[in-house]
Amino acid sequence: MKILRSLCVIALLSALGSVAFLHGVGRRLEVDRAALLASSPLAGTLLASRQPAQIDETAYFESMSSLVRDTYVEPNVEQSKLALGAVRGMVLGLRDVDCRFMDPRQYQIFRNAQAGNYEGIGIEVALERPANAQEAELPTEGENEGMRPSALTTAVVSRVVPGSSAEQAGMRPGDVLDSLDGKWVVSAQAVLDLQTLQKQVLEGKATARDLNLKREELRKRLQNAMMPARAAERAMSGTEGEVEVAWLRGGQRFSAKLRRGPWRMPIVSERPGGALVVRLVPGAAEELGKRIAGKTAVTLDLRGEASGDFEAMRAVLAKLAPKGQYGRLVRFNPERKTAPLSIETGNPKPPKVTLLVDRFTSGAAEILATALASKGAKLQGTKMSGDRRKIEVVPLPDGGAFTLVTAQFETGGGVQ
Repeated sequence: MKILRSLCVIALLSALGSVAFLHGVGRRLEVDRAALLASSPLAGTLLASRQPAQIDETAYFESMSSLVRDTYVEPNVEQSKLALGAVRGMVLGLRDVDCRFMDPRQYQIFRNAQAGNYEGIGIEVALERPANAQEAELPTEGENEGMRPSALTTAVVSRVVPGSSAEQAGMRPGDVLDSLDGKWVVSAQAVLDLQTLQKQVLEGKATARDLNLKREELRKRLQNAMMPARAAERAMSGTEGEVEVAWLRGGQRFSAKLRRGPWRMPIVSERPGGALVVRLVPGAAEELGKRIAGKTAVTLDLRGEASGDFEAMRAVLAKLAPKGQYGRLVRFNPERKTAPLSIETGNPKPPKVTLLVDRFTSGAAEILATALASKGAKLQGTKMSGDRRKIEVVPLPDGGAFTLVTAQFETGGGVQ
């Protein structure tokens, strides 16, 4: 985490600060050969030619930064804004739903939710990719140009805050957001359906008329639409007014006008029957320790836990298990490196643990469940998301932040 924060500070010290994220990587970018045009007012700037060449990416970035700073029409270009824009571009360029750039307001909402103070209608939203997204290719004409299925998601409710207007309206985990205030929430599946129909036309299983009607339907819907990430943000922010929400479940469409919060959800709470709902945020280990003191068996509910904090998870693990190694964290950039996930001071007399999980159990929560299951804990529920990645939050000097996936968790391979 210290390394990431250091990089971030360097990135924002000057307009070229974000070069620090690239410097030393040791890779080269395939770009057009640079040419110097002495007669041009942009002399010294990298310009395109027909022949590709290897150019150091740091030099390329410096040249582009200088171009913007020195030749933009207005005076007094703010270097900090250039650096923030560069960081934002790099994070978005990863095309990873778990790597998010948050402005100060978005980061404050994120931190408030971690503390159990929710805004919006009282839900958490997961951005899900279709299972076949990696294999699909979309038509490139018209409004679909550049819309790669691997980058498209569907906004799915992963958690409903108890007592919220969303719960009162009957929303459940697994519901798909269909519209907010009359704007359609773009669905990856809807776009993939168009791609599937195109293949059927090529195979003679559907007509061109069918395809044209489907494309026209999608085009009209896109005229008044928002992307899933934007829908998630709107559904989870704001403490005043109401929002008209429509959602899908099992082929049925529901709608209601829902009041915005605030809503409160404790870090640890108990369900009827005794299961403890645990949110993996700072302070969770201390609260859980009080709840399980003297118990020989405990059931933890990790359903819907998709945005947990890794260090908070490690502290919870130490309350539930004895000291030892529980797996390894693997990073593949620039080469495969591993580090053990170990507990130095654990629970010498741990309780028998049962974990309730579902398809939204991911990230730190899935790492916790997998680590405990490897030592005999019982898992109940549906299959987890399969996303066992360590995600770190890197604060920015302007009050914003970004999240970065830094490792993949693995068990086995000699781990005792």
